[in-house]
Amino acid sequence: MNTLKKNIIAFCISISLSSSLMALSSPVVLQRACLDKITGVVTLYIKPSSDPCNSFKFYRIFGRDDSFNSFQQLGEITTLNTNTINISLSNKKKWQLYISSFYACNGTDTFNSNKIWIDDVAPSAIEPDSVSVNMVTQLVFGGWTTPPDADIMGYSLFKVDPISGSNSVIDEKNVLTYTFVTTTFNSTTSGNKLAIAAFDSCRNGGVISAFHSPILLSVSTPTNYRCQKKINLSWTPYVGWNTDSNYLFVFDLTLNKCIQCFRLSGLTSSYIYTLPYLNTTFGFMVRSKRTGKNATSTSNIVSSFVPDFPKPTNKTTISQVSVEFPMQIQAVGSWQMGDSATLYVREQGAGLWSNKIPYNKTLNTFTYNDLTHNSDYIIAEYLLIRYNSCGDAADSSSLHNNILLTEGASKKINWNAYNGWTKEGIPFSYNVEKWNGSAWNTIGNTSTQTYSLNGTGYGVAKYRVTAKPTNPAKTEWSHSNELQVDLGYDSSAYDTTLIPSGFTPDGLNPIFKISNPAILPGQAIMQIYNRWGEMIFKGDALSGWDGKSQNESVQEGLYIYIIEAKYRNKREVSRGTINLMR
Repeated sequence: MNTLKKNIIAFCISISLSSSLMALSSPVVLQRACLDKITGVVTLYIKPSSDPCNSFKFYRIFGRDDSFNSFQQLGEITTLNTNTINISLSNKKKWQLYISSFYACNGTDTFNSNKIWIDDVAPSAIEPDSVSVNMVTQLVFGGWTTPPDADIMGYSLFKVDPISGSNSVIDEKNVLTYTFVTTTFNSTTSGNKLAIAAFDSCRNGGVISAFHSPILLSVSTPTNYRCQKKINLSWTPYVGWNTDSNYLFVFDLTLNKCIQCFRLSGLTSSYIYTLPYLNTTFGFMVRSKRTGKNATSTSNIVSSFVPDFPKPTNKTTISQVSVEFPMQIQAVGSWQMGDSATLYVREQGAGLWSNKIPYNKTLNTFTYNDLTHNSDYIIAEYLLIRYNSCGDAADSSSLHNNILLTEGASKKINWNAYNGWTKEGIPFSYNVEKWNGSAWNTIGNTSTQTYSLNGTGYGVAKYRVTAKPTNPAKTEWSHSNELQVDLGYDSSAYDTTLIPSGFTPDGLNPIFKISNPAILPGQAIMQIYNRWGEMIFKGDALSGWDGKSQNESVQEGLYIYIIEAKYRNKREVSRGTINLMR
Protein backbone atom coordinates (compact mmCIF):
# COMPACT_ATOMS: atom_id res chain seq x y z
CA MET A 1 0.00 0.00 0.00
CA ASN A 2 1.48 3.21 -1.05
CA THR A 3 1.72 6.27 1.14
CA LEU A 4 -1.27 7.99 -0.45
CA LYS A 5 -3.59 5.03 0.28
CA LYS A 6 -2.40 4.83 3.89
CA ASN A 7 -3.21 8.53 4.47
CA ILE A 8 -6.66 8.17 2.94
CA ILE A 9 -7.49 5.14 5.10
CA ALA A 10 -6.22 6.87 8.26
CA PHE A 11 -8.27 9.94 7.46
CA CYS A 12 -11.43 7.86 6.97
CA ILE A 13 -10.89 6.01 10.25
CA SER A 14 -10.38 9.35 12.00
CA ILE A 15 -13.60 10.68 10.53
CA SER A 16 -15.47 7.54 11.62
CA LEU A 17 -14.18 7.79 15.19
CA SER A 18 -15.09 11.49 15.39
CA SER A 19 -18.63 10.67 14.28
CA SER A 20 -18.89 8.02 16.97
CA LEU A 21 -17.88 10.46 19.73
CA MET A 22 -20.53 12.96 18.62
CA ALA A 23 -23.36 10.72 19.98
CA LEU A 24 -23.40 9.65 23.67
CA SER A 25 -20.09 11.37 24.10
CA SER A 26 -20.42 11.51 27.92
CA PRO A 27 -22.02 9.26 30.46
CA VAL A 28 -25.07 10.16 32.49
CA VAL A 29 -24.26 11.95 35.70
CA LEU A 30 -25.44 10.03 38.74
CA GLN A 31 -26.26 12.74 41.23
CA ARG A 32 -27.47 10.83 44.27
CA ALA A 33 -29.01 7.56 45.34
CA CYS A 34 -31.71 7.56 47.98
CA LEU A 35 -32.97 4.39 49.64
CA ASP A 36 -36.47 3.96 50.99
CA LYS A 37 -35.66 1.86 54.04
CA ILE A 38 -39.21 0.61 54.28
CA THR A 39 -39.71 -0.67 50.72
CA GLY A 40 -36.04 -1.29 49.81
CA VAL A 41 -36.43 0.73 46.61
CA VAL A 42 -33.52 2.98 45.69
CA THR A 43 -34.16 6.13 43.67
CA LEU A 44 -31.35 7.29 41.44
CA TYR A 45 -31.29 10.95 40.50
CA ILE A 46 -29.46 11.43 37.19
CA LYS A 47 -28.59 13.98 34.58
CA PRO A 48 -29.42 12.12 31.31
CA SER A 49 -27.33 12.07 28.09
CA SER A 50 -28.36 13.46 24.72
CA ASP A 51 -28.81 11.19 21.66
CA PRO A 52 -28.26 13.19 18.42
CA CYS A 53 -27.86 10.09 16.22
CA ASN A 54 -30.73 8.12 17.73
CA SER A 55 -28.53 5.24 18.82
CA PHE A 56 -29.75 4.97 22.48
CA LYS A 57 -31.17 1.57 23.45
CA PHE A 58 -31.24 1.42 27.27
CA TYR A 59 -29.59 2.21 30.59
CA ARG A 60 -28.27 -0.64 32.69
CA ILE A 61 -27.91 -0.17 36.43
CA PHE A 62 -25.10 -1.95 38.23
CA GLY A 63 -24.49 -2.20 41.94
CA ARG A 64 -22.78 -4.00 44.75
CA ASP A 65 -23.61 -4.13 48.43
CA ASP A 66 -19.99 -4.32 49.55
CA SER A 67 -16.81 -2.81 48.20
CA PHE A 68 -15.24 -6.29 48.09
CA ASN A 69 -17.99 -7.72 45.86
CA SER A 70 -18.29 -7.43 42.13
CA PHE A 71 -20.89 -5.20 40.50
CA GLN A 72 -23.97 -6.95 39.31
CA GLN A 73 -26.69 -5.78 37.03
CA LEU A 74 -29.72 -4.65 39.00
CA GLY A 75 -31.94 -3.61 36.12
CA GLU A 76 -32.33 -1.62 32.95
CA ILE A 77 -34.66 0.97 31.50
CA THR A 78 -35.26 2.10 27.93
CA THR A 79 -36.21 5.71 28.67
CA LEU A 80 -33.51 8.17 27.66
CA ASN A 81 -34.77 11.45 29.03
CA THR A 82 -35.52 10.69 32.67
CA ASN A 83 -34.24 12.27 35.82
CA THR A 84 -34.98 9.39 38.18
CA ILE A 85 -34.63 5.65 38.07
CA ASN A 86 -36.18 3.35 40.67
CA ILE A 87 -34.58 -0.03 41.40
CA SER A 88 -35.58 -2.64 43.99
CA LEU A 89 -32.65 -3.94 46.03
CA SER A 90 -32.26 -7.40 47.41
CA ASN A 91 -31.30 -6.00 50.78
CA LYS A 92 -31.16 -2.67 52.59
CA LYS A 93 -27.40 -2.40 52.80
CA LYS A 94 -25.48 0.59 51.62
CA TRP A 95 -24.99 -0.16 47.89
CA GLN A 96 -22.51 1.37 45.47
CA LEU A 97 -24.12 2.09 42.09
CA TYR A 98 -23.38 3.26 38.57
CA ILE A 99 -25.21 3.39 35.23
CA SER A 100 -24.06 2.23 31.78
CA SER A 101 -25.54 3.91 28.72
CA PHE A 102 -26.13 1.70 25.58
CA TYR A 103 -25.09 2.57 22.81
CA ALA A 104 -22.98 5.23 21.19
CA CYS A 105 -23.65 6.23 17.60
CA ASN A 106 -21.48 3.39 16.33
CA GLY A 107 -23.88 0.98 18.01
CA THR A 108 -21.04 -0.62 19.94
CA ASP A 109 -19.53 1.71 22.51
CA THR A 110 -21.04 2.29 25.99
CA PHE A 111 -20.46 4.89 28.64
CA ASN A 112 -20.35 4.34 32.41
CA SER A 113 -21.48 6.99 34.86
CA ASN A 114 -19.74 7.97 38.03
CA LYS A 115 -20.04 5.60 40.97
CA ILE A 116 -21.85 6.72 44.12
CA TRP A 117 -22.93 5.10 47.35
CA ILE A 118 -26.49 5.19 48.62
CA ASP A 119 -26.90 8.33 50.77
CA ASP A 120 -28.09 7.09 54.16
CA VAL A 121 -26.15 9.55 56.33
CA ALA A 122 -28.38 11.85 58.35
CA PRO A 123 -27.48 15.55 58.49
CA SER A 124 -25.71 16.87 61.54
CA ALA A 125 -27.81 17.61 64.56
CA ILE A 126 -28.75 21.27 64.98
CA GLU A 127 -30.39 23.33 67.69
CA PRO A 128 -32.49 26.46 67.31
CA ASP A 129 -30.48 29.60 67.89
CA SER A 130 -33.54 31.01 69.64
CA VAL A 131 -37.29 30.95 69.73
CA SER A 132 -38.63 34.44 70.24
CA VAL A 133 -41.62 36.76 69.89
CA ASN A 134 -41.74 39.44 67.20
CA MET A 135 -42.00 42.86 68.83
CA VAL A 136 -44.36 44.18 66.16
CA THR A 137 -46.60 41.23 65.26
CA GLN A 138 -46.30 39.40 68.61
CA LEU A 139 -46.02 36.13 66.67
CA VAL A 140 -43.63 33.38 67.75
CA PHE A 141 -40.70 32.85 65.40
CA GLY A 142 -37.66 30.59 65.41
CA GLY A 143 -34.18 30.85 63.95
CA TRP A 144 -31.32 28.38 63.44
CA THR A 145 -27.93 28.06 61.78
CA THR A 146 -27.17 25.97 58.65
CA PRO A 147 -25.35 22.74 59.63
CA PRO A 148 -21.97 22.00 57.98
CA ASP A 149 -23.35 19.21 55.72
CA ALA A 150 -23.11 19.87 51.99
CA ASP A 151 -26.45 18.28 51.13
CA ILE A 152 -29.12 20.13 53.19
CA MET A 153 -32.50 20.42 51.52
CA GLY A 154 -34.59 21.80 54.39
CA TYR A 155 -35.72 21.66 57.97
CA SER A 156 -38.54 19.90 59.74
CA LEU A 157 -40.29 21.96 62.42
CA PHE A 158 -41.88 20.13 65.35
CA LYS A 159 -44.30 21.10 68.06
CA VAL A 160 -43.29 19.20 71.17
CA ASP A 161 -45.59 17.82 73.82
CA PRO A 162 -43.31 16.66 76.66
CA ILE A 163 -46.21 15.11 78.56
CA SER A 164 -47.24 12.74 75.79
CA GLY A 165 -43.77 12.58 74.28
CA SER A 166 -45.10 13.34 70.82
CA ASN A 167 -43.43 15.55 68.23
CA SER A 168 -45.92 16.90 65.70
CA VAL A 169 -44.50 18.08 62.39
CA ILE A 170 -45.69 21.64 61.84
CA ASP A 171 -44.00 22.36 58.53
CA GLU A 172 -40.94 21.64 56.40
CA LYS A 173 -39.14 24.61 54.87
CA ASN A 174 -35.74 25.39 53.44
CA VAL A 175 -35.43 28.60 55.47
CA LEU A 176 -33.34 29.70 58.47
CA THR A 177 -36.14 31.65 60.18
CA TYR A 178 -39.82 30.87 60.40
CA THR A 179 -42.80 32.74 61.81
CA PHE A 180 -45.68 30.71 63.21
CA VAL A 181 -49.36 31.55 63.09
CA THR A 182 -51.11 32.14 66.41
CA THR A 183 -53.09 28.90 66.21
CA THR A 184 -49.81 26.99 66.18
CA PHE A 185 -47.87 28.93 68.81
CA ASN A 186 -49.70 31.57 70.83
CA SER A 187 -47.19 33.94 72.44
CA THR A 188 -49.62 34.81 75.24
CA THR A 189 -49.92 31.23 76.51
CA SER A 190 -47.58 28.50 77.67
CA GLY A 191 -46.81 25.34 75.69
CA ASN A 192 -44.76 26.99 72.93
CA LYS A 193 -42.17 24.21 72.61
CA LEU A 194 -40.34 24.06 69.26
CA ALA A 195 -37.82 21.49 68.02
CA ILE A 196 -36.14 21.18 64.60
CA ALA A 197 -34.21 18.66 62.48
CA ALA A 198 -32.42 19.09 59.16
CA PHE A 199 -33.05 16.75 56.21
CA ASP A 200 -31.04 16.18 53.02
CA SER A 201 -32.00 15.57 49.41
CA CYS A 202 -32.64 11.90 50.20
CA ARG A 203 -35.01 12.95 52.96
CA ASN A 204 -32.59 11.62 55.54
CA GLY A 205 -33.61 13.43 58.66
CA GLY A 206 -31.25 14.45 61.42
CA VAL A 207 -31.79 13.97 65.11
CA ILE A 208 -34.66 16.08 66.47
CA SER A 209 -33.28 18.79 68.67
CA ALA A 210 -34.23 19.41 72.26
CA PHE A 211 -37.22 21.72 72.42
CA HIS A 212 -36.88 25.46 72.91
CA SER A 213 -39.50 27.66 74.56
CA PRO A 214 -39.63 31.46 74.47
CA ILE A 215 -40.11 33.61 77.54
CA LEU A 216 -43.72 34.04 78.67
CA LEU A 217 -44.22 37.29 80.55
CA SER A 218 -47.20 38.01 82.78
CA VAL A 219 -48.16 41.11 84.76
CA SER A 220 -50.33 41.35 87.84
CA THR A 221 -51.61 44.64 89.21
CA PRO A 222 -52.24 44.77 92.98
CA THR A 223 -55.57 46.22 94.04
CA ASN A 224 -53.75 48.93 95.99
CA TYR A 225 -51.31 49.79 93.21
CA ARG A 226 -52.35 53.44 93.42
CA CYS A 227 -50.95 53.57 96.93
CA GLN A 228 -47.86 51.41 96.43
CA LYS A 229 -47.16 52.70 92.90
CA LYS A 230 -45.91 49.19 92.11
CA ILE A 231 -46.78 46.42 89.65
CA ASN A 232 -45.65 42.77 89.69
CA LEU A 233 -43.89 41.17 86.72
CA SER A 234 -43.00 37.48 86.37
CA TRP A 235 -41.85 35.34 83.49
CA THR A 236 -40.95 31.77 82.62
CA PRO A 237 -37.21 31.50 81.84
CA TYR A 238 -36.06 30.67 78.33
CA VAL A 239 -35.83 26.92 77.77
CA GLY A 240 -33.13 25.65 75.41
CA TRP A 241 -30.00 27.43 76.60
CA ASN A 242 -28.68 29.09 79.72
CA THR A 243 -29.32 32.79 80.25
CA ASP A 244 -26.66 35.14 81.60
CA SER A 245 -28.73 38.36 81.56
CA ASN A 246 -32.35 39.43 81.43
CA TYR A 247 -33.24 42.87 80.13
CA LEU A 248 -36.54 44.37 81.23
CA PHE A 249 -37.94 46.99 78.85
CA VAL A 250 -40.70 49.39 79.91
CA PHE A 251 -42.73 51.30 77.31
CA ASP A 252 -45.19 54.15 77.64
CA LEU A 253 -47.65 52.95 75.02
CA THR A 254 -49.59 56.22 75.23
CA LEU A 255 -46.45 58.13 74.20
CA ASN A 256 -45.25 55.19 72.05
CA LYS A 257 -41.71 55.18 73.42
CA CYS A 258 -39.41 53.12 75.63
CA ILE A 259 -38.92 54.90 78.95
CA GLN A 260 -36.74 52.48 80.93
CA CYS A 261 -34.51 49.40 80.59
CA PHE A 262 -33.10 47.30 83.44
CA ARG A 263 -30.38 44.66 83.25
CA LEU A 264 -31.13 41.78 85.61
CA SER A 265 -29.44 38.53 86.49
CA GLY A 266 -30.04 35.58 84.21
CA LEU A 267 -31.50 33.74 87.19
CA THR A 268 -34.14 36.42 87.74
CA SER A 269 -37.70 35.50 86.82
CA SER A 270 -39.69 38.22 88.61
CA TYR A 271 -39.48 41.93 89.29
CA ILE A 272 -41.50 44.48 91.26
CA TYR A 273 -41.64 47.58 89.10
CA THR A 274 -42.19 51.01 90.63
CA LEU A 275 -44.57 53.01 88.45
CA PRO A 276 -43.18 56.47 87.62
CA TYR A 277 -46.69 57.84 87.15
CA LEU A 278 -50.27 56.69 86.69
CA ASN A 279 -53.11 57.14 84.22
CA THR A 280 -51.33 55.66 81.23
CA THR A 281 -50.84 52.30 79.49
CA PHE A 282 -47.46 50.70 80.14
CA GLY A 283 -45.95 47.91 78.06
CA PHE A 284 -43.45 45.40 79.44
CA MET A 285 -41.06 43.04 77.65
CA VAL A 286 -38.18 40.77 78.75
CA ARG A 287 -35.22 39.93 76.51
CA SER A 288 -32.86 37.13 77.59
CA LYS A 289 -29.27 36.75 76.39
CA ARG A 290 -27.65 33.35 75.94
CA THR A 291 -24.63 32.69 78.12
CA GLY A 292 -21.43 33.30 76.16
CA LYS A 293 -23.29 33.95 72.91
CA ASN A 294 -24.98 36.83 71.15
CA ALA A 295 -28.26 34.97 70.73
CA THR A 296 -31.26 36.57 72.46
CA SER A 297 -34.92 35.77 72.90
CA THR A 298 -37.71 38.29 73.40
CA SER A 299 -40.86 37.65 75.38
CA ASN A 300 -44.36 38.70 74.52
CA ILE A 301 -45.25 42.33 75.26
CA VAL A 302 -47.80 42.73 78.05
CA SER A 303 -49.72 45.98 78.33
CA SER A 304 -51.31 47.24 81.52
CA PHE A 305 -53.47 50.33 81.94
CA VAL A 306 -52.96 51.83 85.40
CA PRO A 307 -55.59 54.53 85.88
CA ASP A 308 -55.21 57.10 88.61
CA PHE A 309 -57.98 57.84 91.07
CA PRO A 310 -61.06 59.04 89.18
CA LYS A 311 -61.56 62.76 88.91
CA PRO A 312 -63.60 63.87 91.94
CA THR A 313 -67.17 64.95 91.33
CA ASN A 314 -66.87 67.38 94.23
CA LYS A 315 -63.82 69.63 94.21
CA THR A 316 -62.16 70.32 97.54
CA THR A 317 -63.50 73.76 98.40
CA ILE A 318 -63.80 76.27 101.20
CA SER A 319 -67.00 78.00 100.22
CA GLN A 320 -66.77 80.84 102.75
CA VAL A 321 -64.93 82.15 105.81
CA SER A 322 -67.11 84.51 107.80
CA VAL A 323 -67.59 86.04 111.24
CA GLU A 324 -70.98 84.64 112.22
CA PHE A 325 -70.58 85.05 115.98
CA PRO A 326 -68.72 87.70 118.04
CA MET A 327 -64.98 87.10 118.34
CA GLN A 328 -64.97 83.82 116.39
CA ILE A 329 -64.53 82.86 112.75
CA GLN A 330 -66.53 80.27 110.89
CA ALA A 331 -65.18 78.26 107.92
CA VAL A 332 -67.47 76.19 105.68
CA GLY A 333 -66.47 73.78 102.90
CA SER A 334 -66.77 70.37 101.28
CA TRP A 335 -64.74 67.62 99.54
CA GLN A 336 -65.16 64.32 97.71
CA MET A 337 -67.28 61.76 99.53
CA GLY A 338 -65.29 58.67 100.53
CA ASP A 339 -62.05 60.50 101.19
CA SER A 340 -60.80 62.17 104.34
CA ALA A 341 -59.81 65.81 104.69
CA THR A 342 -57.93 68.08 107.07
CA LEU A 343 -58.56 71.76 107.69
CA TYR A 344 -55.35 73.70 108.34
CA VAL A 345 -55.61 76.95 110.34
CA ARG A 346 -53.02 79.62 111.14
CA GLU A 347 -52.70 83.33 111.81
CA GLN A 348 -51.85 85.25 108.66
CA GLY A 349 -48.11 85.71 108.37
CA ALA A 350 -47.30 82.68 110.52
CA GLY A 351 -45.24 79.99 108.84
CA LEU A 352 -46.64 76.98 110.67
CA TRP A 353 -50.22 75.83 110.82
CA SER A 354 -51.34 76.17 114.43
CA ASN A 355 -54.44 73.97 114.12
CA LYS A 356 -55.13 70.84 112.10
CA ILE A 357 -58.71 69.62 112.21
CA PRO A 358 -59.16 66.13 110.64
CA TYR A 359 -62.42 64.92 109.11
CA ASN A 360 -62.92 61.23 108.35
CA LYS A 361 -64.21 59.74 105.11
CA THR A 362 -67.76 59.30 106.40
CA LEU A 363 -68.23 63.05 105.90
CA ASN A 364 -67.78 65.35 102.95
CA THR A 365 -68.81 68.75 104.40
CA PHE A 366 -67.66 70.72 107.42
CA THR A 367 -68.50 73.83 109.43
CA TYR A 368 -65.71 74.89 111.76
CA ASN A 369 -66.11 77.60 114.39
CA ASP A 370 -62.64 78.91 115.18
CA LEU A 371 -62.49 79.99 118.82
CA THR A 372 -58.70 80.36 118.93
CA HIS A 373 -58.44 83.42 116.69
CA ASN A 374 -60.27 86.57 117.84
CA SER A 375 -62.08 87.99 114.83
CA ASP A 376 -61.82 91.53 116.28
CA TYR A 377 -58.01 91.56 116.06
CA ILE A 378 -56.64 88.72 113.93
CA ILE A 379 -56.68 87.70 110.26
CA ALA A 380 -56.67 83.92 110.12
CA GLU A 381 -56.03 81.71 107.07
CA TYR A 382 -57.75 78.41 106.26
CA LEU A 383 -56.75 75.64 103.85
CA LEU A 384 -58.65 72.38 103.25
CA ILE A 385 -56.67 69.39 101.89
CA ARG A 386 -58.32 66.17 100.70
CA TYR A 387 -56.53 62.84 101.22
CA ASN A 388 -57.28 59.82 99.05
CA SER A 389 -57.56 56.25 100.31
CA CYS A 390 -53.75 55.96 100.17
CA GLY A 391 -53.40 58.84 102.61
CA ASP A 392 -51.82 61.02 99.94
CA ALA A 393 -52.83 64.64 99.47
CA ALA A 394 -55.10 64.58 96.41
CA ASP A 395 -56.21 68.18 96.01
CA SER A 396 -56.83 71.27 98.11
CA SER A 397 -58.93 74.36 98.33
CA SER A 398 -57.71 77.87 97.78
CA LEU A 399 -56.37 79.74 100.80
CA HIS A 400 -59.24 81.66 102.46
CA ASN A 401 -59.15 84.26 105.21
CA ASN A 402 -61.54 86.28 107.33
CA ILE A 403 -62.21 90.01 106.80
CA LEU A 404 -60.88 92.19 109.64
CA LEU A 405 -62.63 95.56 109.79
CA THR A 406 -60.68 98.41 111.45
CA GLU A 407 -61.28 102.12 112.01
CA GLY A 408 -59.18 104.60 110.10
CA ALA A 409 -58.72 108.37 110.29
CA SER A 410 -61.34 110.93 109.27
CA LYS A 411 -64.36 108.68 109.74
CA LYS A 412 -63.05 105.94 107.45
CA ILE A 413 -63.16 102.20 107.88
CA ASN A 414 -60.65 99.81 106.29
CA TRP A 415 -60.43 96.06 105.79
CA ASN A 416 -58.18 93.43 104.21
CA ALA A 417 -58.95 91.67 100.94
CA TYR A 418 -60.91 88.43 100.92
CA ASN A 419 -58.39 86.31 98.97
CA GLY A 420 -60.15 82.97 98.56
CA TRP A 421 -62.54 83.96 95.79
CA THR A 422 -59.91 86.11 94.09
CA LYS A 423 -57.65 83.06 93.65
CA GLU A 424 -60.58 81.05 92.32
CA GLY A 425 -61.52 83.75 89.79
CA ILE A 426 -64.91 84.46 91.37
CA PRO A 427 -65.93 88.15 90.94
CA PHE A 428 -67.31 89.77 94.09
CA SER A 429 -67.75 93.13 95.78
CA TYR A 430 -68.03 94.48 99.33
CA ASN A 431 -71.22 95.76 100.95
CA VAL A 432 -70.81 98.23 103.84
CA GLU A 433 -73.62 97.61 106.36
CA LYS A 434 -74.85 99.58 109.41
CA TRP A 435 -76.85 98.22 112.35
CA ASN A 436 -80.16 100.04 112.89
CA GLY A 437 -81.00 98.39 116.19
CA SER A 438 -82.80 95.37 114.71
CA ALA A 439 -81.23 94.65 111.31
CA TRP A 440 -78.26 95.38 109.09
CA ASN A 441 -78.84 97.93 106.36
CA THR A 442 -76.53 98.26 103.34
CA ILE A 443 -75.25 101.84 103.08
CA GLY A 444 -72.67 101.37 100.34
CA ASN A 445 -71.05 99.00 97.84
CA THR A 446 -67.42 99.03 96.73
CA SER A 447 -64.72 96.92 95.15
CA THR A 448 -62.02 98.66 97.17
CA GLN A 449 -61.05 98.04 100.78
CA THR A 450 -61.89 101.38 102.35
CA TYR A 451 -65.07 103.39 102.92
CA SER A 452 -65.82 106.91 104.22
CA LEU A 453 -68.55 107.19 106.89
CA ASN A 454 -69.15 110.91 106.41
CA GLY A 455 -72.85 111.64 106.16
CA THR A 456 -73.92 108.37 107.79
CA GLY A 457 -75.10 109.90 111.09
CA TYR A 458 -73.84 110.80 114.55
CA GLY A 459 -73.03 109.10 117.78
CA VAL A 460 -71.65 105.59 118.18
CA ALA A 461 -72.71 103.33 115.31
CA LYS A 462 -72.00 99.70 114.50
CA TYR A 463 -70.72 98.61 111.07
CA ARG A 464 -69.61 95.50 109.24
CA VAL A 465 -68.47 94.61 105.71
CA THR A 466 -69.93 91.70 103.72
CA ALA A 467 -68.21 90.22 100.67
CA LYS A 468 -70.61 88.63 98.16
CA PRO A 469 -70.09 87.15 94.69
CA THR A 470 -71.59 89.26 91.93
CA ASN A 471 -73.14 86.13 90.40
CA PRO A 472 -76.65 85.99 91.96
CA ALA A 473 -76.65 82.21 91.68
CA LYS A 474 -73.91 82.01 94.31
CA THR A 475 -75.19 82.21 97.86
CA GLU A 476 -71.85 82.35 99.72
CA TRP A 477 -70.82 85.36 101.77
CA SER A 478 -68.14 86.54 104.16
CA HIS A 479 -69.01 88.85 107.07
CA SER A 480 -66.31 90.88 108.74
CA ASN A 481 -66.18 91.50 112.45
CA GLU A 482 -68.56 94.16 113.84
CA LEU A 483 -66.94 97.55 114.52
CA GLN A 484 -68.33 100.38 116.64
CA VAL A 485 -67.35 103.83 115.42
CA ASP A 486 -67.94 107.14 117.27
CA LEU A 487 -69.20 109.49 114.60
CA GLY A 488 -69.42 112.48 116.95
CA TYR A 489 -72.68 114.27 117.71
CA ASP A 490 -75.08 116.63 116.05
CA SER A 491 -74.58 119.98 117.76
CA SER A 492 -77.99 121.10 116.52
CA ALA A 493 -79.77 118.40 118.52
CA TYR A 494 -81.12 119.29 122.02
CA ASP A 495 -79.34 117.66 124.94
CA THR A 496 -82.06 117.27 127.54
CA THR A 497 -82.84 113.93 129.13
CA LEU A 498 -86.50 113.54 130.12
CA ILE A 499 -87.37 110.82 132.64
CA PRO A 500 -91.07 110.21 133.45
CA SER A 501 -92.16 109.74 137.10
CA GLY A 502 -94.67 106.97 136.40
CA PHE A 503 -96.22 104.75 133.72
CA THR A 504 -99.14 102.42 133.24
CA PRO A 505 -98.17 99.13 131.48
CA ASP A 506 -101.81 98.45 130.70
CA GLY A 507 -102.74 102.06 129.90
CA LEU A 508 -101.75 104.94 127.67
CA ASN A 509 -98.11 105.04 128.79
CA PRO A 510 -97.14 101.35 128.67
CA ILE A 511 -93.31 101.82 128.54
CA PHE A 512 -90.97 103.50 131.01
CA LYS A 513 -88.19 105.05 128.90
CA ILE A 514 -86.09 108.21 128.58
CA SER A 515 -86.12 110.78 125.82
CA ASN A 516 -83.08 112.77 124.57
CA PRO A 517 -82.37 113.59 120.90
CA ALA A 518 -78.62 113.58 121.62
CA ILE A 519 -78.58 109.98 122.89
CA LEU A 520 -78.44 107.21 120.33
CA PRO A 521 -79.44 103.55 120.77
CA GLY A 522 -76.98 101.71 122.90
CA GLN A 523 -75.65 104.81 124.61
CA ALA A 524 -77.92 104.65 127.70
CA ILE A 525 -78.52 101.62 129.94
CA MET A 526 -81.47 101.36 132.38
CA GLN A 527 -81.54 99.14 135.51
CA ILE A 528 -84.73 98.53 137.58
CA TYR A 529 -84.72 97.29 141.24
CA ASN A 530 -87.60 96.25 143.53
CA ARG A 531 -87.99 97.30 147.20
CA TRP A 532 -85.71 94.44 148.31
CA GLY A 533 -82.85 95.66 146.12
CA GLU A 534 -83.21 92.91 143.51
CA MET A 535 -82.51 93.94 139.90
CA ILE A 536 -85.50 92.88 137.85
CA PHE A 537 -84.65 94.51 134.50
CA LYS A 538 -81.66 95.78 132.49
CA GLY A 539 -81.81 97.15 128.98
CA ASP A 540 -81.52 100.08 126.58
CA ALA A 541 -83.02 103.20 128.22
CA LEU A 542 -84.33 104.45 124.86
CA SER A 543 -86.26 101.18 124.38
CA GLY A 544 -87.46 101.20 128.00
CA TRP A 545 -89.11 98.82 130.49
CA ASP A 546 -92.57 97.26 129.95
CA GLY A 547 -93.25 96.45 133.64
CA LYS A 548 -92.31 92.78 133.43
CA SER A 549 -89.62 90.65 135.02
CA GLN A 550 -88.71 87.32 133.47
CA ASN A 551 -91.74 87.75 131.23
CA GLU A 552 -94.08 88.07 134.23
CA SER A 553 -95.94 91.33 135.08
CA VAL A 554 -94.79 92.84 138.39
CA GLN A 555 -97.07 94.39 140.98
CA GLU A 556 -97.84 98.07 140.94
CA GLY A 557 -95.89 100.31 143.27
CA LEU A 558 -92.61 102.20 143.46
CA TYR A 559 -89.45 100.84 141.81
CA ILE A 560 -85.90 102.22 141.79
CA TYR A 561 -84.13 103.02 138.54
CA ILE A 562 -80.50 103.78 137.66
CA ILE A 563 -79.85 105.18 134.18
CA GLU A 564 -76.29 105.55 132.90
CA ALA A 565 -75.74 107.38 129.59
CA LYS A 566 -72.48 107.71 127.68
CA TYR A 567 -72.66 110.06 124.73
CA ARG A 568 -70.95 113.08 123.26
CA ASN A 569 -67.81 112.25 125.20
CA LYS A 570 -69.57 112.52 128.53
CA ARG A 571 -71.18 110.26 131.13
CA GLU A 572 -74.43 110.89 132.99
CA VAL A 573 -75.96 108.80 135.80
CA SER A 574 -79.56 109.36 136.93
CA ARG A 575 -81.19 107.69 139.99
CA GLY A 576 -84.78 107.84 141.19
CA THR A 577 -88.07 106.04 141.64
CA ILE A 578 -90.78 105.27 139.15
CA ASN A 579 -94.42 104.66 140.09
CA LEU A 580 -95.92 101.68 138.25
CA MET A 581 -99.73 101.92 138.13
CA ARG A 582 -102.21 99.36 136.83
